Amino acid sequence: MVGTVISADMDLIAQMQPNHKARFVAPEVPALRTETTAGRPLRLNTGRVRDQWHTMTRTGISPRLGQHLPEPFVEVHPDDAIRFAVADGDFARVVTDYGQCILRVVVSERQQRGMLFAPIHWSDANASAARVGALVAPFTDPFSGQPENKATPVSIAPYEYVFRGFALSRAQLELPPHAWWTRVAVTGGYGYLFADNADLAGWQSWLRSVAGSDLAEYKDLGGGIYRAASFAGDHIETCLFVGPARDAGDWDVVKSLFAADALGDDQRRMLLSGKSVDGLASAGPIVCACFGVGRTTILAAIAAGAGSPAEIGVQLKAGTNCGSCIPELKRLIAQTKVAGAEVDPGQRQFARVAN
Repeated sequence: MVGTVISADMDLIAQMQPNHKARFVAPEVPALRTETTAGRPLRLNTGRVRDQWHTMTRTGISPRLGQHLPEPFVEVHPDDAIRFAVADGDFARVVTDYGQCILRVVVSERQQRGMLFAPIHWSDANASAARVGALVAPFTDPFSGQPENKATPVSIAPYEYVFRGFALSRAQLELPPHAWWTRVAVTGGYGYLFADNADLAGWQSWLRSVAGSDLAEYKDLGGGIYRAASFAGDHIETCLFVGPARDAGDWDVVKSLFAADALGDDQRRMLLSGKSVDGLASAGPIVCACFGVGRTTILAAIAAGAGSPAEIGVQLKAGTNCGSCIPELKRLIAQTKVAGAEVDPGQRQFARVAN
């Protein structure tokens, strides 16, 4: 921009620009400093997500904000997911010339083809392998100092873990060094979501080293399952759930039990099943942080006929306060309509009769 705009310069600006508006001048034609290659065929876009800010030094201590997107992830267009053999919900290694991360995969048509998106919020303080800032090319604008953090050449490949699980504790934990993990604030303490390829028996030894004496355990090492909880009086002090990829227990159900001041006898007996005592499904990841409305609850409302954010708001209050979840409500509605359109009409009729 020509000159610094202050009140004393208004006459000068008026002389230079008849419309009294400042004039922006590009000192050079903007151009990327990097190019994609066969080894780095995609570009990495980084940024923030709705509920977090910078490296979560403040937002990361809120259990409410941590319920929406608790894990570091990389978003991939469906065509690129097929091309590079990565699947939604699995893990991928994301590599640039400057670093690498292991992130959960989110396949979404919102992402551009040829681009990956990964949020910047996780650091070595709250995750084991998710420091996305370290992946970015070290080129900055010579005038503003702004880094070129939207287009770093990158590659992506699947990364397999045999076991997945979670831990909850009143105090911060140091997980085994071989595990991939991320820490998230939960009501009453700290939550850890993790994945691992090490011997399952090692997790039993680790828990016994950090848990109290009042310990309940369930183990099926042949089936790849280990679950345990230690208690202090009537509440959970520490618990650990490990299992095959999609059978580690219900994180949301166990979180709600961990948050309770005291567990009833039935709750304590059912805890290691990873299921709610009343048999109800969890509300799912929180979409509306203002009113604590989960994805599963919202999808049920859509299935029951709510066809707009306003109708969801009437039923559940979601989207009626700050409004930041409305774009996600619209996406869930659109996705449900597409999924419904793909079902054979005869199958839909059968489903109605069956219900």
